[in-house]
Amino acid sequence: MFVAGSSSFTGSPKMEPENRFMHGKNVLITGSTSGIGLHAAKHFYSLGASVIITYREAERGKKAVETVVESAVAMEGQSVMMLELDLCSFISVDNFCTEVKNALKSLDVLVCNAGVMGRPFELTTNGVESHFAANQLGHFILVRQLIELIEKAENGRIIVVSSGYYKQATVMRTRKELMGESIWDYTPTIAYANSKLANCLFVRDLERRLTERGSPVKVFCVRPGFIKGTDLGRETSWFLRTIATPVIWAFASNLDQGISGIVHCATSDFDELISGKLYYQDQMEECTDTVTAENGLRLWRMCERMETLIAERSHGKIATPRVIQWPKFDDRNVKNES
Repeated sequence: MFVAGSSSFTGSPKMEPENRFMHGKNVLITGSTSGIGLHAAKHFYSLGASVIITYREAERGKKAVETVVESAVAMEGQSVMMLELDLCSFISVDNFCTEVKNALKSLDVLVCNAGVMGRPFELTTNGVESHFAANQLGHFILVRQLIELIEKAENGRIIVVSSGYYKQATVMRTRKELMGESIWDYTPTIAYANSKLANCLFVRDLERRLTERGSPVKVFCVRPGFIKGTDLGRETSWFLRTIATPVIWAFASNLDQGISGIVHCATSDFDELISGKLYYQDQMEECTDTVTAENGLRLWRMCERMETLIAERSHGKIATPRVIQWPKFDDRNVKNES
């Protein structure tokens, strides 16, 4: 763990916004060492919030902390914390959540932003297809472990960053396909789209569970749009990146536009936001017909099954998931996929 205040670094002149209405609030952003995540961290810090940055490489984490701290004048008690998190490793997710719960009394905003794209087919050390593991399953476990901390905040919010690519996935891949037990028509684009569809379905079912639980927390899905200045495609081939770069710079939006949906859901009047919905910038969007309550429930059950299997196959290295008291739903029409 590394914590910094404004005096930890010196450098360029710092911005001091007039409105610091997020002072006293804690914001956690996964995937916050570059791109949208880092830009959002700077924005929330400029509004007075304390920010938790996640990293996989310590040097990138320290550089991100320095960038955030230098972006605005800190208020009393405001901090930037960096914690290691690898969403493809569920031991890492578990350790991370323990550190967060030890460090904070409450969590006001959780932004599930980290993601990968462009990877060839590979299974993580936990045996899950890498796009699904990083973009969906890791966040699924993260949210379930931190939900009670978010419920302790006033007007707690969960923001899941999806993508317009989700529309390319017309069917959710099965557990066996995603755990390498069944062959499917894999391409990096299909895998990424599948993980982004999963994000939308996750938000749909999580909203229902939070409502039935009587939780005050709201959850939102955000589509940032086609953004330049991100590091998301870093694992695509050199050839494709070379071809795509001129197109990206010609047609893509900037980072301010990219984080506008996240900022809207994190800072707008709580009563005006509708939980469980997809937002693009400050507008709600209708999801495709694939994003149904039934498919949301199917995804939730599949993620739970994956989590249980990973724990069982770890031979005690990963703890069996603690059962959270979610309400029971009538799922008789949802096929049970082992």
